[in-house]
Amino acid sequence: MPLPQVEQQLLIPPIPASLPSQVDQTLDSCPRFRILLVGNSGVGKSSLVRHMFNVDPEKIDVADGRAGDADIEHEYESSDNPRFVLHDSKGFEAGSATNWDKVERFLRRCQAYPDLSRRVHAIWFCLLTPRQGARLLEAGDEQLLKVAIELKIPIIGILTKYDLLINQFLRKKPKVDNPEEAASKSFDSSVEKLQRVWRELSSAGSPMACVRMSISDNTDRKATREMLTILTNVTRAELRHVEGELWIPWAAAQQINARQKVELSIHEGVKKYWKDLGQSVVFKDQTVIDCLRRIHEDILTVWNFRDPHRILVSPEFFSQMIGLVAPLIDDQAKQTSSLGDKISNMKDLIELITGVGGTALALPLSAVTLGFVVLKFIYSKYQRYDWAARVLATYIVNLVLVLHEIFMNILPSDPPRSLSLSIAADALASLKSDLRTKPLGNISPTPEGITQVIKARLRFQDQ
Repeated sequence: MPLPQVEQQLLIPPIPASLPSQVDQTLDSCPRFRILLVGNSGVGKSSLVRHMFNVDPEKIDVADGRAGDADIEHEYESSDNPRFVLHDSKGFEAGSATNWDKVERFLRRCQAYPDLSRRVHAIWFCLLTPRQGARLLEAGDEQLLKVAIELKIPIIGILTKYDLLINQFLRKKPKVDNPEEAASKSFDSSVEKLQRVWRELSSAGSPMACVRMSISDNTDRKATREMLTILTNVTRAELRHVEGELWIPWAAAQQINARQKVELSIHEGVKKYWKDLGQSVVFKDQTVIDCLRRIHEDILTVWNFRDPHRILVSPEFFSQMIGLVAPLIDDQAKQTSSLGDKISNMKDLIELITGVGGTALALPLSAVTLGFVVLKFIYSKYQRYDWAARVLATYIVNLVLVLHEIFMNILPSDPPRSLSLSIAADALASLKSDLRTKPLGNISPTPEGITQVIKARLRFQDQ
């Protein structure tokens, strides 16, 4: 299904260097989140990476389910998601002292780097959820916990293949009345054993972060997404205890938690381009279309979609987003003369566009159906009017809402999940329908006002 027919396809000039990306500036010191995966072959590391970061497992070939040693020095990367880098290590079975030495040397060297981007930001310690009464930790595992505590590296215990534990109790029916409850109690018992070891090693007083994980054909997809979401929240929470704002590259990298994407969009927007929309210094002497493009592309960087066809940066999609705020501009033109003399013919419009660096011949004739007033507004210089600030604020809210809708529509699919024209079109149609029944109203063009509307529309409760 194509995007809705857009007769208002816009001519989009390059964003000027005088409007640099705020998100890129933030990520410049640490553009990628660096994770060390530790776990024996077959524990489920590949599935975890594939779902969390929405990548093709053949492109992130961790040593999972196949013979051979993991190379901890190797940086696993993916062009589909440039916001993370992965290191892989097998676990520490009895007699694996050599592997433990490699891991310890690697961690100590990485954490000695002054450059935060070269350090390990988190360890995901993957353990097969033990069957009832089975052993959880090997001797080398305790050494890993000890070094992680010493070097202050966030470490999260991920007990994988939880569904196998449930199956163990299902096979015991009818002796076991409630297999799910019995499995949960057995899991809690295993975690408590892990916590006892942690308390002996750590003086912090807080428990070790642990989550259960089950990614298989036998596990309900919704349940899997809930477990993955818990892991995103636990990982972010553990990052509070370390240097720098590592939650920023983490939120950009993960492809499970839409709320973290929204919160990062807000966090970065209020630093610069969402501030003082009615009296903006950074937008002075810029055209409105350049201001909108900078806001648009910064938010897209946060969401980090797998968008091979570049749908979200296309003129068609941008035109659709402009169309959502066009009624505000038209209404203002009827009430005030702040837009100045109206453009009344194609010749005047072409002169305006070529004046800001556009190519007149590239302007489709059907663009006039957007309305001369709207076109003049977006191709003219930014002006310090409250109503113009409300247009920018409304654009921001609409964009975040439609990206949230796209994200949630893609999420149920098996990774790697790619954006399609039909998904984008459905999200736009859904937002337009929602706005008809529940208009946004008069948004306060302040960071607080924009944030309040976004959270209210998405029904976010403060955490």
